[in-house]
Amino acid sequence: MKKIYNRRNGVFVTLLLVVVVILSACGPRSSDQSTAGEKASAKQPSTDEPMSAVVFIHGYNGSENSMAPMIKRLAKKEKSFASGVTFTIEPNGSYEKKGEFVAHKKNLVNVVYADSQTEAATEGEQLATVMSALREAGIKTVDFVAHSMGGTTITYYLESQPDETKVPKVEKFVAIGTPFAWAGTAAASENNVLEQNKVDLPTNLSVYGIIGNVGDESDGTVPYADAHFAKRLFANYQEAIITGDKAAHSKLRNNDKVDEIILRFLTN
Repeated sequence: MKKIYNRRNGVFVTLLLVVVVILSACGPRSSDQSTAGEKASAKQPSTDEPMSAVVFIHGYNGSENSMAPMIKRLAKKEKSFASGVTFTIEPNGSYEKKGEFVAHKKNLVNVVYADSQTEAATEGEQLATVMSALREAGIKTVDFVAHSMGGTTITYYLESQPDETKVPKVEKFVAIGTPFAWAGTAAASENNVLEQNKVDLPTNLSVYGIIGNVGDESDGTVPYADAHFAKRLFANYQEAIITGDKAAHSKLRNNDKVDEIILRFLTN
């Protein structure tokens, strides 16, 4: 009987060990699958990320309404564009964001300076905070469209050599009536800060200058020579001269020909 008892006991022990092994094998396997799932979920990019953006910047003494009409027109004309996001930069460099980005669209972003009489160099420094916010939102590439002194603000920003791992890469830049020389004549360039630092500008950036001429080699505010000075700054530069009723400095922002040039440049 003792021998039979031991045999049965051995069978019991063997079965018990089998159960323990099975349970042990199941436990870690379940844990590994959960961890792998969590890692895969963390690495998977969001499908709601916006594809890119166009950043619009007004000129000296401008406001939210300076570039807003153009933004609305362009968004209406081009189905790949979406509007509705505005960043207002306060004098201390902080910002307030209104609106939401649209996934899989080129978002047209209106950047507004609460104190629009701030020096362009300072505005260029403050612009970096908004650019960082765009990068955090998933935007990896941007284009710029600026009117008047907004173009010099962007140039100061570009010359600061921003880290493209922290801000979007700038691919195209449209400057509308921007006084790059602002000295009355392009010949007086030895004191031009932008030219002194042009070595820091990206050489692969495509720049389009839109210049108004009301008949006196200026748009009534910015001389042609000052706007054309961009050719001395940017390696890849082209321009268009606008004439007619809406060639005046402020009217360039509400000109159908200007809209067409911008659309063609940004979408090609």
